Amino acid sequence: METMHVCEVEKLSQVFPYFDERPLLVLLYGPMGAGKTTLVRQYLRFKGYTGRVKSPTFTYEIVYNDLGVSHIDLYRLTGHETDILDEIVDRLESGYVVFIEWPDRLEEQLAEIVDSFSTVKVFINIVSEECREINVAVL
Repeated sequence: METMHVCEVEKLSQVFPYFDERPLLVLLYGPMGAGKTTLVRQYLRFKGYTGRVKSPTFTYEIVYNDLGVSHIDLYRLTGHETDILDEIVDRLESGYVVFIEWPDRLEEQLAEIVDSFSTVKVFINIVSEECREINVAVL
């Protein structure tokens, strides 16, 4: 596991080389406000996306088809596990990078997907208001 200390949003790009493989499942762990959506936003900017990037908290998923990226937030999960799991597999089988915030909400159900596709786990810890400790594990 590699550890990075990031105190500037632009420095999140240090993590992006881990996201080069396709298809790829990226599991984002961290408390509320740690910067999970910010990491995805910066990655999309890095890939050239210029539109608005918002959290998929209420929609579960936002898809950026032109970039082959799916951003899923499981925080408000309310019983649609099968549909969401099927969608994750469909995206991965289509060669997408799939970012999932709050993967612990479906940890057991995601285990089979993790075993079937390249996976990166990103743990974001709040060090201070500006700084984060980011631990990256490639499975």
